[in-house]
Amino acid sequence: MSAETTGQNLDQIRIALALRRAADQNLNALVRAAGQTACLLQGSKVEKSQVRNVQNVASATESTAVTTNFIRYQIGRKEEWRWKNFGWKVLQELEGSDKVVGRLSEKVSNEVLAQVSSADRDKVRKEASILLARLFLGYLDRWFTYGSKTGRWDDIEKATSGEESHVR
Repeated sequence: MSAETTGQNLDQIRIALALRRAADQNLNALVRAAGQTACLLQGSKVEKSQVRNVQNVASATESTAVTTNFIRYQIGRKEEWRWKNFGWKVLQELEGSDKVVGRLSEKVSNEVLAQVSSADRDKVRKEASILLARLFLGYLDRWFTYGSKTGRWDDIEKATSGEESHVR
């Protein structure tokens, strides 16, 4: 292995670690947004498997477009995904530059680039977006499971009201 290849591998490791660290430091906002979105499902007929399937698609691809395409498919075929505009809200959170995944992708990317100046901005931004989308969908699934199994949607609303002390 050449010195150049070793240096590239070390940069990739630094980028991956910086990306994960920066994402971890911004999880509260992601958890809150996922909980607020899950609350839209109160009273719906959405099944756990429907939410889990979206998370599985996101975990199986390196493309947020594949995930959002699957959500659009769900909106088109399942009335439950149109309940209180739930599906469109999920799309907004994943695609909107002013929504949680877009905002945090930019913030996380900037933090990574500050630590690893040789990193490719576009590549880091894409990786941050994929990671944060996967995390968002995972938290959405967890909140939905809690709300649908316990009926304590008010607890989710309180926990995600924006106060940092509620969500850790």
